[in-house]
Amino acid sequence: GLVGSEMCIRDRFYSFPKELCQLTQLEEFNFIRNQLTNIPPAFFNCKKIKKLNLWENQLETFSPEIGQLTELEYLDVTRNKITHLPQEFENLQSLTNIRIFNNQFSAFPTSILKLKNLTSLSMDGNKIEAIPADFSGLKSLEQLQLSGNQIKEIPLDIQLPESLIGFHISGNQIKKIPPAIFKHKQLEYLQLGHNQIEELPREIGSMINLQQLRLSGNRLRQIPTEIENLKNLTSLYLDGNQLTEINTPKGKFPKLNWLWLQGNKLSEYPIPLGVAPNLMHINISKNSLTHLPPKIGQLKKLDQIHLYFNQLKTLPPEIGNLETLRYLFIYNNEITDLPSEIGLLKQLWTLNINNNQLKSVPPEIGQMELLAEINFENNPIEVLPQEFGKLKNLMTLKIDGNRLNESMIQIFTSIPKLYTLDLTHSSVKMDMLKKAKSALPNTTINHIIGRRYVPNSKKDNNDLPF
Repeated sequence: GLVGSEMCIRDRFYSFPKELCQLTQLEEFNFIRNQLTNIPPAFFNCKKIKKLNLWENQLETFSPEIGQLTELEYLDVTRNKITHLPQEFENLQSLTNIRIFNNQFSAFPTSILKLKNLTSLSMDGNKIEAIPADFSGLKSLEQLQLSGNQIKEIPLDIQLPESLIGFHISGNQIKKIPPAIFKHKQLEYLQLGHNQIEELPREIGSMINLQQLRLSGNRLRQIPTEIENLKNLTSLYLDGNQLTEINTPKGKFPKLNWLWLQGNKLSEYPIPLGVAPNLMHINISKNSLTHLPPKIGQLKKLDQIHLYFNQLKTLPPEIGNLETLRYLFIYNNEITDLPSEIGLLKQLWTLNINNNQLKSVPPEIGQMELLAEINFENNPIEVLPQEFGKLKNLMTLKIDGNRLNESMIQIFTSIPKLYTLDLTHSSVKMDMLKKAKSALPNTTINHIIGRRYVPNSKKDNNDLPF
């Protein structure tokens, strides 16, 4: 409908209504989720349009008359079938934001390169195979997004505008990072993930303003020590590579918040990178860690740590120093016991330690008053401490596949907020489940006998076989 100088149409139009070409006072036009294959040249007489949304249509190109929209500032043609742009596109000198996600470009449209006021160009999800060497004509460009194309290389002599702070070119077929990239020290975001890069040049250390570096899903075997120079780095993604070690002997990484290292071949926890003073999120799962160093206790601001699918046998007592930790994921390891200091994790919400060799749980677990979810699945636990009943905020307890005896039912009944109790494949007998049902009327209890699944919930309590 038309509202003032704005129009939004989101019906299943297969052709462009001719009467719209007469709305010459329009400043914003939204013609989204239709089936348009073209825009009539007459529409571009609406020269006051500043914002044009045409996403999710079937457009293949624009007529040369689009060059008449000299006041156009924003263009979104995401999810169309556009293969090229007319040369007249370079006349759109008021454009500041272009979004051409998920179209059919196989070549980079050179007419864009003369748009001096463009601040953001998004061409992710096309079929572009090569990019130009000179982007310097885009004098106002701040964000360049070219991820998810078929780009095979970054030109050796690439020139990026001095205004650029974000270069996103993940999900392509790039094998090398040319040194010319590292001349652009103003870059704050560099995304090169999911390519075929085997080496990170030492020149990376010159990018002193870099805040986010994404190199996930490449073929890196080592990281140069020069990465220590990136003092402004807040997020580092190195997951899905072939790293066996990370050598940063002098690095302090004072601003690092996010560290993603999962899916590598690390056998040692990386120090000092892994104990950056402001680290809040760390994922070092799917590696070959056999132990954690005591220094992990220095992570006073850590919110979550992912350590699943390693070969850990225990946790250091210093784990109790992680005063702000809310999420601890250590499933699929070889852990046989937990240190009593785990009770000091007063802020912990989620503890996931399923598929380990845990035989007992320390009584100090009762001190973790905010704990809302516990997963102890598939451990050889036979008994839980009486202090377990003090977990007044526990809502979900998954303890299936253990060896718990029936005395545990009484402990469960003392947990006031327990909503889900999973005893699948446990040794608890049906008569004890009947008692549990009576004592926990608001709790969903899951239990499997052989191949038979017996749910217990508010809805189907009456259908239980006891």
